[in-house]
Amino acid sequence: MNKAELPVISEQLFHLMADNILDGLAIIEGDRVVYVNSRLCDITGYSREELLSLDNFCLIAPELKKNFRRDFGRHDISRMAEEKEFEIRRKDGSRVIIHNRHSHLLDDDGAKILYHFEIITDITDRKQAEENLRALNLDLEKRVEERTAALKAINEQLRDRERALEAQAKSLEDLNAALRVLLHKGGQDKKELEERTLLNVQELVLPYLDRLLQQSGDYGQRETLKVIRSNLADIVAPLGRTLSLGRSRLTHKELQIANLIQQGMTSKEIAALLHVSERTITTHRDNIRKKIGLKSQKANLRTYLLAMH
Repeated sequence: MNKAELPVISEQLFHLMADNILDGLAIIEGDRVVYVNSRLCDITGYSREELLSLDNFCLIAPELKKNFRRDFGRHDISRMAEEKEFEIRRKDGSRVIIHNRHSHLLDDDGAKILYHFEIITDITDRKQAEENLRALNLDLEKRVEERTAALKAINEQLRDRERALEAQAKSLEDLNAALRVLLHKGGQDKKELEERTLLNVQELVLPYLDRLLQQSGDYGQRETLKVIRSNLADIVAPLGRTLSLGRSRLTHKELQIANLIQQGMTSKEIAALLHVSERTITTHRDNIRKKIGLKSQKANLRTYLLAMH
């Protein structure tokens, strides 16, 4: 571009326009920079004179120069414009990311490139903002995943707690049902009722309560069962020991098995409930029959026990 060929007014307008646009502008003839505007000086940190004296590739980041030199030498004449984003190195050594829009001017025959025009926009801040946004999105996604996993774990814990409470409620309901049966029995005199209550609680309820206490892993359930056991002990304490055991001469275990026989349970079912062998239950049944006078009789043991109840 020969300044002498331009009218003075046109040259002044060109410089006024070029120095007031927001993008950097460079005009290259061959391999030589022949014009730069003030904005390009701001972007690169070089003065106008320095830029005009530099190789037009020296600003490109060193690791990119080889490919750029090859690409720059292969501009397609028919493709009048192209855009790229890459890093350049400022005079102070810092780097900025630019968006470069390239176009060129051909000779009258359209066979040769006379001038290259490079319009350069500093997009460093935009790229940093995009990177920050990507990092923020990744962080948010990670937090959402962590929160979702935490909520899922809490829901699982709540479901486990709900099932445990249901099981506890069932156990307490069964226990309450047994207590209601005991407390509402009628048709017997006070002494008989006191004796039977004492016997049943000590031999048929407290062992199961003790088993529940040993097996329960829930603190609240254990405390509830302890209160129930303590209250039962307080209820039967004034009654004292009666002659029931002396009358029947049955051991605690035999009384427990006799109660289960009354409920219609088989020897196999009783053995599974008490965690003993079926043979052990058979031995206890024989002892019970002997002690209540059925050893030499063919009477049904359950029927006889129900009649005694």
